[in-house]
Amino acid sequence: MMRKNLKKYIAFGMTACLMTGSMAVSGCAKKAKATGSPNKDVTAVIADLKAKTEDSKYHLQGDMQIYDGKTLKYTSFHEEAKSLVSDLSKAKFEFVDDWDPTKVTFPVYNFQLEFFDTSKAEAATEEERKAAYTHWDAFWSNGYLITDSGDAFKCKFDFDKASKELGEYFDLDYATNRMGAYNRMTALWNDKWYKENMMTLDEYLATTVQDTQKISKAEGWNAKFKSRDNNGITITITNVDYKAEGETELCYGEYFGPVFVKIDGTWYRVPADVSMGNLVYHDIGYLLLEGESDDITNPFGYLPKGEYAAFVIVSKGTGVFEYDLAEFTV
Repeated sequence: MMRKNLKKYIAFGMTACLMTGSMAVSGCAKKAKATGSPNKDVTAVIADLKAKTEDSKYHLQGDMQIYDGKTLKYTSFHEEAKSLVSDLSKAKFEFVDDWDPTKVTFPVYNFQLEFFDTSKAEAATEEERKAAYTHWDAFWSNGYLITDSGDAFKCKFDFDKASKELGEYFDLDYATNRMGAYNRMTALWNDKWYKENMMTLDEYLATTVQDTQKISKAEGWNAKFKSRDNNGITITITNVDYKAEGETELCYGEYFGPVFVKIDGTWYRVPADVSMGNLVYHDIGYLLLEGESDDITNPFGYLPKGEYAAFVIVSKGTGVFEYDLAEFTV
């Protein structure tokens, strides 16, 4: 049964926040090229950002995370983006094609910048809105800047000094997955998975829901992989024989959850493709009656060959969330 034909829908707070820690799913271009040339010219990217910081029609926002291997500090900022971009525009970058995640040392500085052309905010077409939005995600560690285009550059830059000019920092749980570029690039580089930098399914389940909630395997419903194309991954949720009782209903959202890859027999969480920018999902829940099915398509980005599973979660209104794995191969 297609979603537009459902008889009922409800507000559903777990749709994206429960899965990722925010409404935005961050997560890299396919991989760094081995041809000796970058996917993107980082100096040109920074020059474009700098021009936009000097144009009053652009709304500036960004965030910085500092990870020391144990604790994570976070700050968000707006006009302070001008000083960060200005300082970066003075730095020198040397493209390297021999970087890999084993070269990472702590601290790591992960940052995200988003600029919006506010003159296109109203009465704009979809294409105009896309053109009005600029996103850049990168992290710096051990003298290397790793960008969301999948490129590594040697870069001498005082991120400690620059980060102190961005505002007050707050401690965060690392599992909130705020470090989009760092999480993605250190997990997948040149089509190689680095499982030591990834979260297992059991670890993910342990951090997915609040302490007052529980999570268990699917009962009375299932999720199956349907297709994958340039628009994303499509899965089908089916209410096989679950009957609503009292206040309980089988409820699901627009975001079906993260994707996992099987490495040496164990499922590991795949960090989302940060080169796609921030993907926002409506915080809406839908009810699925007994015998009904529905398809959900989420954009996801690049995946190398391997065994994968989409993680799908539902609520029955009992304080218990249930999940299923929709397996597929690439």
